[in-house]
Amino acid sequence: MVGYVRMYHICVLFFYISFFIDILEGDEKRILGLIWTLIEHFAVIMINAHLQTDIRSYSELKETLLLWARHKVSQERYGLEITNFTDSLSDGRVFLALLNDGK
Repeated sequence: MVGYVRMYHICVLFFYISFFIDILEGDEKRILGLIWTLIEHFAVIMINAHLQTDIRSYSELKETLLLWARHKVSQERYGLEITNFTDSLSDGRVFLALLNDGK
């Protein structure tokens, strides 16, 4: 068992070394991925502190925001339906309904 754990730690170490070598060599995809991960992490921390919630991940934060937006632009209020942010915000109607509801 000790050998397995040691091998696991060695593999993890090599992964991180290769990851940081890619960043040092200017791999844009890795750099943008790292920046996005940091933004997600600190967004969750800031929102939890501001709203006094216990959201644990960025995916949970996105789902909570999607539920809130669905409630704000529901069929009864604006006649709009939100399936996901990418498709639903593309024509601007949901965005305008959210802005109008915030007045």
